[in-house]
Amino acid sequence: MKEINPQNNQDEINVQRTFWVAVIYTVVAISSVGLAFFLISRYQIWQVYVMMVITLFSLGFDVAALIYIRRGRPAFGLKILYWSGLVTVPLNSVLFFGVTAFLIPMILVVGFVNVFYLFPKSWRKYLQFGPIIATLLMLLVDLIDPPFRISLSNASGNFGFIALTFIIISTLVIILRLAWGGNIRVKLSIPSAVAVFAALFVFSYIILQSTKTALTDQVGESFITHAEDHSDQIVNFFLEKVGQLQVLSLSEILRETIDQRNNAYTGSQAEILAEIQTIDQAWVAATNTDPVVVGIISNDPTINPATNSLLDFLNTFPYHAEVFITDRYGATVSATGRLSDYYQADEDWWQAAWNEGEGAIYISEPEFDESLGTTALLIAIPIIDHAGEVIGVLRSTLIADTLRTLIAEDTLGESGHAVLFDSAGDVIFDPRADTVNSAGLPIELRQEFITENAHSDISQDQHGTEILFGHAAVYSNLPETSHLSAESEVLIVVNNLGWASLFRQDTSEALSIVISQTRIMIWAAVIINILIIGVLVLLAQILVAPLLRLTTVAEEVAGGDLSARAKIETSDEIGVLATTFNNMTSQLQTTLGSLEQQVADRTRALETSTEVSRRLSTILEQDQLVREVVEQLRSAFGYYHAQIYLYDNAQQNLVMAGGTGDAGRSMLARGHKIEPGRGLVGRAAATNMPVLIPSVERTIGFEIITSDTVEDVFERESSLAATEAWYANTISERFTDIRIFAKRMAQRKASGEQMPRLGYILYGMNDFLATIKTGAEEAAQSLGFELEIVSADLNPDKGIRLFREMIAKKKDGLIVQPTPPQKWVAPIQEAVAAGIPVLTTNVRSPGSASSAWFGQDSYQSGIILARELLKALIAAGKSSGEIVVASAREIQELHERYAGLKRGLQGSAYTVSEFYDVPLSNPEQNYIGWERLVNTHPDMVAAVGLASMDLPSLIRIKKQINAQWVAGGYDLTVEILEAIKDGTAQVTIGQHPYMQGYLPVLALGQYYVDGTPLKDWIVDGWQPNPLLPDTKAEVAIPITMGEDVLGVLDVQHNVAGGLSQQDADLIQSIANQVGIAVRNAQAYERTQRQAVREARITGISQRIQSAATIDDVIKVAVQELGQALGTQRASVELRATEPDNGQK
Repeated sequence: MKEINPQNNQDEINVQRTFWVAVIYTVVAISSVGLAFFLISRYQIWQVYVMMVITLFSLGFDVAALIYIRRGRPAFGLKILYWSGLVTVPLNSVLFFGVTAFLIPMILVVGFVNVFYLFPKSWRKYLQFGPIIATLLMLLVDLIDPPFRISLSNASGNFGFIALTFIIISTLVIILRLAWGGNIRVKLSIPSAVAVFAALFVFSYIILQSTKTALTDQVGESFITHAEDHSDQIVNFFLEKVGQLQVLSLSEILRETIDQRNNAYTGSQAEILAEIQTIDQAWVAATNTDPVVVGIISNDPTINPATNSLLDFLNTFPYHAEVFITDRYGATVSATGRLSDYYQADEDWWQAAWNEGEGAIYISEPEFDESLGTTALLIAIPIIDHAGEVIGVLRSTLIADTLRTLIAEDTLGESGHAVLFDSAGDVIFDPRADTVNSAGLPIELRQEFITENAHSDISQDQHGTEILFGHAAVYSNLPETSHLSAESEVLIVVNNLGWASLFRQDTSEALSIVISQTRIMIWAAVIINILIIGVLVLLAQILVAPLLRLTTVAEEVAGGDLSARAKIETSDEIGVLATTFNNMTSQLQTTLGSLEQQVADRTRALETSTEVSRRLSTILEQDQLVREVVEQLRSAFGYYHAQIYLYDNAQQNLVMAGGTGDAGRSMLARGHKIEPGRGLVGRAAATNMPVLIPSVERTIGFEIITSDTVEDVFERESSLAATEAWYANTISERFTDIRIFAKRMAQRKASGEQMPRLGYILYGMNDFLATIKTGAEEAAQSLGFELEIVSADLNPDKGIRLFREMIAKKKDGLIVQPTPPQKWVAPIQEAVAAGIPVLTTNVRSPGSASSAWFGQDSYQSGIILARELLKALIAAGKSSGEIVVASAREIQELHERYAGLKRGLQGSAYTVSEFYDVPLSNPEQNYIGWERLVNTHPDMVAAVGLASMDLPSLIRIKKQINAQWVAGGYDLTVEILEAIKDGTAQVTIGQHPYMQGYLPVLALGQYYVDGTPLKDWIVDGWQPNPLLPDTKAEVAIPITMGEDVLGVLDVQHNVAGGLSQQDADLIQSIANQVGIAVRNAQAYERTQRQAVREARITGISQRIQSAATIDDVIKVAVQELGQALGTQRASVELRATEPDNGQK
């Protein structure tokens, strides 16, 4: 595909080359547009918006070029590519500094690839100077360095270098593919030139980065030194100012004045405080000439000698704007000026300095004082008498200008300056607040200043300007002395302020030398590259040899020798190719070895299955057949236990036909049997579906409550204490790993480590939900977790609001009952997107991406409920009729319960109604819905509710109308249990609400502490067998023949996760063969029994026929029949009849 210039037939354009180069440029343009959108989302500044316009123009030009090339106009498309690159790429250097390091190599690569690889020769005369002119313009912009340029290196990362590398590699690939038909010199010299250029670029980049890193570290260390110097100056500032006050507090005049005031009080403390409050009220209303005020602020030594001392102190140290003292009760004793209040004990500073009579130093955060017109801070210290007793408090209002001066004096260049932060990350002093304003730095960065140790780093401020900073805490080590000195007390208070000192400077200024070195490096790289490209042509032949040797190794591998390896001779692209080839060969060798092992394992399994099938075909006796299957399964695959159950003749029960080990022999000896639908074996038989439980540690059995079992459960549920005790004992016995985890959590909490903060949102609050709440609280308390439980009060919108509030609190995990489920999809997705795992209990929320679910196997619970319902109906004398079923149709779990209920009642004389909808919004609406259904179904024999709110409504209706239909449903509230006791309700299925509270809290804790994966925890009917205590996994496979279920093949493993779906599939294939063999054995046994019976009949007939008399005939018949029937006595009775002639 070539376009021929009509003016010069030798002026050709390779369309295929041009198209693929245009594709490369378009990919880079699309990536650039994506980067621009990303930067706009973070920095709303005009430079980024201009960059967006440039990238969109670039993308538009590249797409237009592609279109023209595909439509047969490659010349015009090629010109668009050329001018698009020369215009749009250099414009970026005008907006941003620090980008020429990759923009110049990019413009040279793009330009010269166009000129010398794509352009016809007639075009090259003048267009070859385009890339050079663009390079010179970018260097000129760098020299001028416009003031509006900004740095986005942190935000954009290494995008420019990645884009350049992509262009170089992609272009090299195209050159190699399309130029492969040329001679060897062309094949190697052109790509080698590009490779050397890339190598030089990478080398330059590494040098620049290492130089920048070294310089950044050096400058950063100096900034840390600045910050630490500020820290020391601030500490010394407080030592000096507090020391002055400490000296003043030793004044005998102050002590005597306070002692006189303290001793002047009479009466109880309450009476003294009442007296002070009275004076305080008078103080507020009094004028400065009022005696109560004059007695405090007068400098007359005869009136208040302490005030005179305070004023002398103020004159000596004028940066103390206000000084006053109080007595032990907080009443003002002396002051240098009129105070707003007389009573000070209700102030935070006074309470901190008084410290319940122990005394302590108090220093406040700086605040702007309107009366002073400047920033000030409060310092309060205790006044202690000679006996060491705190008798009062001395407080000063300290003007902070001196502290501000310490910060403002330390500058470096135009942008380097210091900033002081408080313990919340807010700015205390920033001398450049009117320009750069460090208070606008991201809160995460400001928090880093006060929470981390002294260090330096590079980040961006709110304007997108890149800054280099060093910070250190305002902190001083305490002197190593045996007692706490006055200086140490001050240091402790200053250290506890949590302040931090920061020194910052724009990187454009701090690292200006790097920019200069970058320019020099680029010029040097361009010159060196031109020289080296000429040398590369001479080296082409040398480079051919390693390629040929690599080709030889590749042929050896292709011939099947996977141990062959290429010799790594160089570190350039050929060496990389050889290394990659060796890695690929090693991986191929490993993969093939792994596949061979998998094939061997699968072959062994198939051979075992075939052997079992072969042996089964030779066994016609059923008992021997069963023994062979279970023993072969256990021995061949290392299973813990295998057993087979077969239906009895009446198809009512599954009777154990054979099992391995002592447990199997024991159960076989006592004729162990299982009802269909009960347990895993019963479920597999009832549903004709395999049941696999990879880990029984994550299962809990159902609670089925009828009149036969209600007494024990009622005693347990009758009080909260009894319920807690029962579940605590169950957890202790059933889940040993929980006990171990609890001990670890106690140790973790004792060591002060962070414990998980969890939240639980309940849908409402009734007996069922209260038990869930109790379980959650018990788990949090026993494990030492922080748990917040709230109730939605049956209001979904309130629940979602509470849930989102917990997301805002950044909980470590959330548990929720998502009712109704569809409303909770978006909120749960929000939490998961915020990195908060969410567990749902009782109700699933499909599509919400919740981490795990805790609840029942709803389908299985429906089957079990159906089985118990049939018993109750038969006991009530109701042999047929309609069973009405209802609940909230919007909840998927209830549909699964309904499906299980229908499956369990299939084949009975009862009809199951459709799934009627009754609301669960509140108990009264639920009652009204059921009342309507009962009235419209007067002939129903049973009513079944599928949720916890339904059965109480049915009980209420049944009592009101004295109905005789059977009532069944879910949950174990005291009301339901009482109804079962008095016969109003007949059956209910418990959902272990305590466990639904306890286990999710445990799971989130294990996920937070150990990273344990979050998995569903299901109530599914599995029950442990005392004879098989080590069972950790189980699978039950129905044995079928056509549509008939003959029994169940059950296999157990003593390793959690020891049974997988692959095991289930294998056991299923064996179960299918067992089904055929069992049916053949049963047929053989029937044939054998028929043959024995016929032979016995024949023998009896022959002996009777050989008898000579009637007596002998009767005697033979009696003896033979007695032996055949196994009876102890047999007799024949003859009844005399009269002959026809009347004779006897």
